[in-house]
Amino acid sequence: MAPARSFPYATEGPVRMALLSYPLLVVGDQAVAWALIPSGWVVLHAAVAALGVAGFLWLLSLYRSMVGRPHSIDGAMLHLHRGNLRSAVVKLDDVMEAARVDAEAIARLPEAPLRLDLGGERVLLTLREPVAGRRASRTVLVSAEDPGALCAAVARHR
Repeated sequence: MAPARSFPYATEGPVRMALLSYPLLVVGDQAVAWALIPSGWVVLHAAVAALGVAGFLWLLSLYRSMVGRPHSIDGAMLHLHRGNLRSAVVKLDDVMEAARVDAEAIARLPEAPLRLDLGGERVLLTLREPVAGRRASRTVLVSAEDPGALCAAVARHR
């Protein structure tokens, strides 16, 4: 059996940019907190700082899960992820089409797809059988750093 082939989707995406800019936002939050919260309320200042650190740690773990869980083809299955937020497993035999799409094409879709995308380059997978998510859908929208490679790999397995 061949090893799983991976397709990254988040190493240069918007989550990374938010992660890099977050420390600046925390400094801004602290400046606003010191301006609006009386200086004697030290516990509230500490709570605001702790929330800022917790938010940064959550964003860091989200980004690491997106980098650590790329889309993959393993045997006859396509594993699609959006970090640790959502995932879907699709049989490659159920994929009728995999095509690169832009925002305008997404807006013109007749039904809302299962969205596992983060922005950037996107691939729309059209399925024979609906995949379960928050609701069943015959289309799945995913982000991919190299959408051509993902589309070609799916086409090879059909």
